[in-house]
Amino acid sequence: WTATSDNDWIIIRTQTGKAGIEELAFHIMRNEEEHIRDGIIVIKNEDYDLIAELYITQKAFVPAITINNEMLTFKAAGGTQEVEISTNFEYEVSEKSDWLSVKKNDKGINVIALESEIVEERTAEITISSRKYNISKRIKVTQKAFEPVISINHETLMFTVEGGSQKFEITANIDYEVNTNAEWLSYTQNKNSITVTVPNYAEVEERTAEITISNEKYNISKTIKVTQSAFVPEISAAKSELTFEAVGGKQSVTITANTTATTAALKTRENI
Repeated sequence: WTATSDNDWIIIRTQTGKAGIEELAFHIMRNEEEHIRDGIIVIKNEDYDLIAELYITQKAFVPAITINNEMLTFKAAGGTQEVEISTNFEYEVSEKSDWLSVKKNDKGINVIALESEIVEERTAEITISSRKYNISKRIKVTQKAFEPVISINHETLMFTVEGGSQKFEITANIDYEVNTNAEWLSYTQNKNSITVTVPNYAEVEERTAEITISNEKYNISKTIKVTQSAFVPEISAAKSELTFEAVGGKQSVTITANTTATTAALKTRENI
């Protein structure tokens, strides 16, 4: 006998057989259509004009997509997350945002989010689909809002009349500008700190100034108040009273002063 089929999706492995008991081996190709299909294998003996038919029915293909995570959340810093995708067909991946990119891997896809500088949460969608089977799944991607930060470890700086330098630390995740409303102080900006220098002061009134750390784009600022103490003039004498003999004489007195001092005879007292 011989075995044949007119259906190209039925592959006959055993095409001939001898009298007796034989096995008919055949292979059915994958059905990629969404409908049932029927086929026939014809077993024939031409000598005796004998025919046997084997009717074969193959179920319709049912496309399916399984995604292990349909909602992704990224921090403002961005990063990469993996999504496992299981399908029984070749699929396409599409997304329309300018801050996401998608790369296929052996298990599914890698989703890469860029760092966000937007102070509002943003969302996007990734579509896993097949045009042939008109089937799709969507992955919602959310990225948290960027939170601009400027912080300082001191909000006030106090200087004595002698002046000097003091430093305060800055922690920021954005660029910033440094400004002051005073000409009597100066500052040096370093990577994560600012050093404020104040000169010697000889006025009798306290003076104050402000240093502002700010970013106009995000409307955020911090203010450091700088105060320098007033100069307090002081004069003191080691002795407040001297007594001389009638014959007169000379004595010395130690004067301590933080300003220029002059001497003058204010009053004399005669014995009565």
